[in-house]
Amino acid sequence: MTLRALILLSTLLVLPWMAMPASAQSCSSGTTATLDFANIAANPTVQTDVTGTLNLTCTGSANQSLKICVFLNAGQDNALSPRVLANGTARLNYQIYSDASRTLVLGPGNNQYYEAQVTLSGGGTATVPIPLYGRVIAGQTGLASGTYTSTMGGRAVTDTNTGRSCNSGNGISQSIQLTASARIGASCTIVANDLAFPSASGLNANINGSSTMQVTCTNNLPYNIKLSGGLSGNAAARLMGLQGNAPGVIQYELFRDSGRSQAWGDSTATQSSGTGNGSAQVLTVYGRIPVQATPPAGDYKDTITATVEY
Repeated sequence: MTLRALILLSTLLVLPWMAMPASAQSCSSGTTATLDFANIAANPTVQTDVTGTLNLTCTGSANQSLKICVFLNAGQDNALSPRVLANGTARLNYQIYSDASRTLVLGPGNNQYYEAQVTLSGGGTATVPIPLYGRVIAGQTGLASGTYTSTMGGRAVTDTNTGRSCNSGNGISQSIQLTASARIGASCTIVANDLAFPSASGLNANINGSSTMQVTCTNNLPYNIKLSGGLSGNAAARLMGLQGNAPGVIQYELFRDSGRSQAWGDSTATQSSGTGNGSAQVLTVYGRIPVQATPPAGDYKDTITATVEY
């Protein structure tokens, strides 16, 4: 009788312990953010403030706390103090700040950052809105009409050590991008001063007088100025009426030149033309009362409308 022993061999496969990797944290904008000043005056004598938002999408481990540090490059012309928006060769000064009081410039260097903290959701995500405080700087003149823009890069640095300074240089950096823009429309304003002829006891000689008007138009903007016919309705045959009314009248004329040879009226041939420079331009109106029969004594007036077309 043969005996056989059945030996059961068992093996134990021992594998080295491997930890599951944690999700790497990061925050990115995904798309280019915008800061739009919309329409501003050609000569912004006062500052123009707007607020925008850079939305960051952050990912990492569930319920993870993160510090986010946002830095922003200078942009157009690499100018930071102040930043500039460009329209061809024209430049519009502006700035972007990290605080609502607009005292802390949001820039690329130390102490020029925006700091935020966030706790990710159970799914390891969060959306973080980063406010942008923009200001067009006051006191600028001579700006041409058009759209002014600047596109600038930057970085969002994400750090799991929420107590560490944004100046430390630690954390994971993601690129961001922002476009700032403003629009200046073509515009003109005009202010006319009264023309007062000197008093006279008779009209047996020409009587001359002059006045000025100020026209302010967007830089490089062509314009025309017309003067209406006033009481007579005819710029080629103007009349001043006694106390501003007919029938007592005095004939007079308005000119564009001191020699009083170029009539100033409301037709294409007699209008005054110029090109704006962004500042007030002073134009002189030359008046003349020609020789004529002397009417009854009194105060003679006419009302002329000055119109600027552009």
